[in-house]
Amino acid sequence: INSLYNSKPDLIKELYAALLSVTAEFVRTGQNRDEVAQFLGPQCSYSASRTNLYGDYYEKNREEIEAGLVNVGNHLPHVTDVSWKIDYIIKTSNLDRSEGPLFRIGLQTEKFDPPSRAKKIKFINFTCTSQELQDLVYKLKDALRHCQRIG
Repeated sequence: INSLYNSKPDLIKELYAALLSVTAEFVRTGQNRDEVAQFLGPQCSYSASRTNLYGDYYEKNREEIEAGLVNVGNHLPHVTDVSWKIDYIIKTSNLDRSEGPLFRIGLQTEKFDPPSRAKKIKFINFTCTSQELQDLVYKLKDALRHCQRIG
């Protein structure tokens, strides 16, 4: 930093942080090189040579930055598919009467795997009673309402 701008290293750090932030925002919103140049040129008063230099680096590293942004934070896998089955146990050696149907639910989840640089699919299977399934549905509906309020 001192070799770049000896008298004000704080200014260089602030500019670097701003450059990283705007680059992450460009990648997050899916901007292409032309859209980035449109923003930097007229709106930010960047010269054509600086805009082209930044555009070259942006295009060259966009996929790598996008892969890095996918893994920022501690995100849970995304549910991409659901399968279900209803089983009803009439009588067992332990119970004389049944407690209702059992629901066997399978969730297919997807998460980005950094070592392989690809999406990894995982299956989560569980069994629940009618009451547990009803609780799950209510919690999902509550989470949906909360997300809609935020959005």
